[in-house]
Amino acid sequence: MINAISRLVVRRARLVVILSVLFAVVAGAVGSMVIPRMSGGGYDDPQSDSAQVAQLLEQDFKVEIPHLSVVVGIPGERNAITSTQVQTEVANLAKDFESVNGVSRVDSWWSLGGRATALQSPDADLGLMLVYVDSKELDEQNKIAKTIIDETPRSIGDIQIYMGGIGAVYNGINGQITEDIKFAETVSIPLTLLMLLIVFGTAMAASMPLLVGVSAIAGALLGVYAVSLFTDVSVFALNLITGLGLGLGIDYSLLVVNRFREELARGKSVEDAIRTTVETAGRTVMISGATVALTLASLSLFPQPFLKSFAYAGVAVCLMAVLGALIPLPAAMRLLGPRIDKWRVRRGNLAPSDRGVWSTVARFVMKHPWVTSLSIVVVLFALATPALSAEFAQIDDRVLAKDNEVAVAAAILRDEFNSNESAPAHVVFDRATSESQVAKFARLASELPEVVRVETQNGLFRDGQFTPLGAAQGWPAATMETEDHQRVIVVADINS
Repeated sequence: MINAISRLVVRRARLVVILSVLFAVVAGAVGSMVIPRMSGGGYDDPQSDSAQVAQLLEQDFKVEIPHLSVVVGIPGERNAITSTQVQTEVANLAKDFESVNGVSRVDSWWSLGGRATALQSPDADLGLMLVYVDSKELDEQNKIAKTIIDETPRSIGDIQIYMGGIGAVYNGINGQITEDIKFAETVSIPLTLLMLLIVFGTAMAASMPLLVGVSAIAGALLGVYAVSLFTDVSVFALNLITGLGLGLGIDYSLLVVNRFREELARGKSVEDAIRTTVETAGRTVMISGATVALTLASLSLFPQPFLKSFAYAGVAVCLMAVLGALIPLPAAMRLLGPRIDKWRVRRGNLAPSDRGVWSTVARFVMKHPWVTSLSIVVVLFALATPALSAEFAQIDDRVLAKDNEVAVAAAILRDEFNSNESAPAHVVFDRATSESQVAKFARLASELPEVVRVETQNGLFRDGQFTPLGAAQGWPAATMETEDHQRVIVVADINS
């Protein structure tokens, strides 16, 4: 196959370049349609117990989970939530929230007549508003939450407003990642272009990685678009495509261009130099691309769609980078010939030589393979030691900087409210489970130090003590039983 490719790019170089450009344009245009189809979630395992319970809650129990938890009040002013000023602004906020398309309802300490004491801080300086949305799609839920977050002021006079909850956390994390990536790309792209000029030595040669990178990115977008027709793809796969596409484009182009220069320096014709380059450096590119693609393909074994997306994107961009280095790049070099060294920015011989620092390093490695290998292993282990103290958990507000407004809101929710009303734990039992077994579980769970209360079909458990439903104060009775299942709700004062 390598020989056939070398003959093709030598005999039909102009046609290959034209078709490659057309492919990149069409693939990029069609592939860009994947962007609105991409998901901002995908962090959970669909087969996990929590995911299955969430599905049961939605389908069987018709449970609504608030997507935003909005803290309102005057910090430090006791009983502020009972003031006319705060009540008026809360009423206005509730109207604004409910006017947003997709919001189903807004519950709060105020709308429940002050009965839900869990929705107020100990000093009654802060109260909680819970915003529910109609959509069951995470991306749509987050868009609704973003609309509310963007349109809601953070203060009205002395009144402070803090936006927290699932929707705020998702938007905060995705927004922070997007900003960080933009900043990284703003810094890295100019530095990369400067590096290309220095490493390749001429402006013409430095443009070759862009040819490979752009074709790899366009082709990968087309491949990921095809995948998105059948399964979810994370929006962050885009960053892998662009980053890895440009990175492999630089790596493979440097290898191919240097080999081409080396063959020309040996006195070979352009045609012969191209054939030798494709048959030698091209083979190395194929092996390298296959290795990287196989490594990234292993991410598809993880259950989370977020990680699977990197497998789809990574394999696609690796394969397209290999094709770009094997077909359009040699064809372009065939047309350029010695003019690939046009517009020099670096003096000296641009063809690789057996003298210099890298040559010295290569000779040392070949002369002392065991010493080099063991030294590298020791360094790698030393660099990996911080991973020994890593603590793995689900993504939440703790991944954000402490001064991020979402992290601040989450800290207030944890510190100022005696329960996690916006995200209680739901425990689902088969309908065949006896009532006494469910009650025993609820009683034992309520005795845990972090648990505020446990709700059952018949009433509430607090600190092991049962309060019948008729005498229980707080939330209106929820649907706790269906034909096939029954559940209890565990409300805790922690958020982790």
